Amino acid sequence: PFLMQDMDKAVSHILTVRDKKELILIVGDYDTDGTTAAAILFLYFKSIDLDAEYYIPDRQKEGYGVSKGAIDFAKSIGATCIITCDCGIKAFEAVKYAKSLKIDTIITDHHKQEETLPNALAILNQNRHDCNYPFKGLCGAGVAFKLCCAVNQKLNGNIIDVMRYSDLVAIATTADVMPIIDENRFIVKRGLKLITAGHNPGISSLLKVSHLDPNDITVGKLSFWFIPKINAAGRLGDASRSVKLLTTKNKALSFEIA
Repeated sequence: PFLMQDMDKAVSHILTVRDKKELILIVGDYDTDGTTAAAILFLYFKSIDLDAEYYIPDRQKEGYGVSKGAIDFAKSIGATCIITCDCGIKAFEAVKYAKSLKIDTIITDHHKQEETLPNALAILNQNRHDCNYPFKGLCGAGVAFKLCCAVNQKLNGNIIDVMRYSDLVAIATTADVMPIIDENRFIVKRGLKLITAGHNPGISSLLKVSHLDPNDITVGKLSFWFIPKINAAGRLGDASRSVKLLTTKNKALSFEIA
């Protein structure tokens, strides 16, 4: 993960925030990639005792990307840092506004950049012009996952502590129709096994209401019967329901949301 440009800076700042007992706001996009990425960061940060909240913008009222509403919410809850998921590579004004409120921004994204980059604390994106990360096919959740891998490595944690989120990365990789080659192939293969094992209550609940057999899951079935339901949350109202579904340990609640 440290082959990715700015990864050192991002990890160092995240661990400083943790040591100071400060709060991070995770801002995800409202589609499957953005909400699974937010879920991955939220679950991992909680596992290392880092205080975090998440915010998913309203598709109709706020639109795509890092909204002013997200930054105002960060300020209102006392967050000192925002981490974006699957968005932010073009968030010039948002980063500037956050900085004016003394809030640092770490961007995790996979979309193509413009000529210049926002003035963020760190920008993790393998498709940056100056990034030499060897595999360019990561989705937004894939980049968030690599950030968790890097923090975990810095803490001398076991890689298993991060690989437990490969089910979420597999869903996002499928949703964004990323190439199933290189490390994506490894992550998706392992992720499908976790989905079958019922590792995540939210995923299991959504499989159940989709009438899908967890022992016979393929990327095709995820694409056509499972992922559209996650995308629908943001089209039919509050997209943060997707993150709540994917992060809750409460089986009754997860089935109700599903």
